[in-house]
Amino acid sequence: MTLVQFKHRPALAAAIELAGSKAALARMIDVLPQQIGNWLMRDKEIDPVYCARIESSLGGRVTRPQLRPDDWQTVWPELASAIKEPSHA
Repeated sequence: MTLVQFKHRPALAAAIELAGSKAALARMIDVLPQQIGNWLMRDKEIDPVYCARIESSLGGRVTRPQLRPDDWQTVWPELASAIKEPSHA
């Protein structure tokens, strides 16, 4: 079975690896392990509440922008204003 590459999948896979398993990540963010599997297998964005929980639970090693690459600036405008462009010398 070939997995389609959804934009949030690499960040979610990293979160699972950091947590130790889908079940461990699910416990950390208070969802059923099946929900983690659904996010992996379906092109459905992770709810912003759970993105924030993942980021917080993993100490920022996986970020909200990584989990919602297409719309994080809209969902969390405070992050967009906090991220500065690198200066060009």
